[in-house]
Amino acid sequence: MDDGIAAVAERIETLSAALIIDETGLIEELYYNVEQGHIARKIPPAANQNSISLTLTAVEDDLNEAVRGNYLSENTYVVRVLRRTIEIHAKNPERVEMDLVKVSKNLRGQIDKGDLPDAPELEGLHDTCVTGALDIRALHPNIAEARAQRGLQAIREASTEEKASIAESFETIRAISEVTLADDVIDDLKELTDGDAVPMSGDVELTTDAIIRSSSRTAKMWLIAKKVAAGTPGAAATIVVFDQAIPVLQKVWPILMKLLGF
Repeated sequence: MDDGIAAVAERIETLSAALIIDETGLIEELYYNVEQGHIARKIPPAANQNSISLTLTAVEDDLNEAVRGNYLSENTYVVRVLRRTIEIHAKNPERVEMDLVKVSKNLRGQIDKGDLPDAPELEGLHDTCVTGALDIRALHPNIAEARAQRGLQAIREASTEEKASIAESFETIRAISEVTLADDVIDDLKELTDGDAVPMSGDVELTTDAIIRSSSRTAKMWLIAKKVAAGTPGAAATIVVFDQAIPVLQKVWPILMKLLGF
């Protein structure tokens, strides 16, 4: 029974990491370079941003799928919030962004606690809400700035354990990454925190960008580390290093996701 519970928890965590990678919009790809024995990156062409109308259409489609599948009923909190958003507040991007964040957090909490099943329809709705919120921030700088201000406050209020987890990841990131990639990731993490985990620059836009980049990159690194440690071809010593990196990175990217409001 314990093994089954652990497997479900692992699956949920892996899906959450994949969500960060997909929805933060960072176009670079990270991969394991077998010859060099470290994580490297390549930059593909960027995709266009979705409009708010397309976002709400996608949200409504996924919401209807979840209702038709009997995973949600029309009188549940999530459905009522989204119906009101689509029908009444569609022209208010700030309200839409806030409601999508609210719903995504509610869904994730219920799924993680087992109050709702880990069904594709619910995961799809959750993912679409996260995508929509991030798209709106990209299209409306004032909304992104307001959310970033809340993120800065969250950084200031981060627990001692969270601050330590971020700081302790620097050595691990250097051990498994190419030099320039490691420098970029650590620079972003240092932008979020200094020795006392207080934002260094105080610049809202820079800090938000740093959170987005570092959350995506550390989630990618965590997933790559798991694959390498599970048997990707390479020297035994390299596999050990990646295996040791897994629990370190596993602590970091969820903290960063929380700072984005999810």
